[in-house]
Amino acid sequence: VYKPNMTVEKVTLDNGVFVNNTVRFVIVVTNTGDCNLTNVKVTEDFDPAELRYESIVDSTGKWSKSSDYVFVYDGNLTVGESANFTIVFTALVNGTLVNQVNASSNETDNKTGNNTTTVYKPNMTVEKISLNKTVLLGNNTEFVIVVTNTGDCNLTNVKVTEIFNDNELKYIK
Repeated sequence: VYKPNMTVEKVTLDNGVFVNNTVRFVIVVTNTGDCNLTNVKVTEDFDPAELRYESIVDSTGKWSKSSDYVFVYDGNLTVGESANFTIVFTALVNGTLVNQVNASSNETDNKTGNNTTTVYKPNMTVEKISLNKTVLLGNNTEFVIVVTNTGDCNLTNVKVTEIFNDNELKYIK
């Protein structure tokens, strides 16, 4: 008497995922039972308002997409063997995205692997404020530049470029 079993995991490969960028997940199916598994399938379950499917990446050539978001393993998954592939999406919204995969075989019940990925939407505003209400021709004027992070993540390498007409203003410091 055999006791077939399997696990499925879905792991985010990318840190710092941003809206409209790709996010990759590796799907790993492992035979944890005591017999070979046949007709192994993985079904991707996600919200199309949050993620858009782009492609499957499989360096082994054993996984194929059989229909909408159903991926089939070509061959038997032997005892203790793991098989994986990478699935690529575009993140469409920011926030905490929860999605899952379901794995099945002819010998096992369905198994579920959950994933939670945080997607960020960086944004900022910039204001240029004159410190002088009135400036006489030839006198100095000062401006304060205010950059505000209005997104949902830290911003790095923030740069401000001053653009002005050389015929109207002269940069001093």
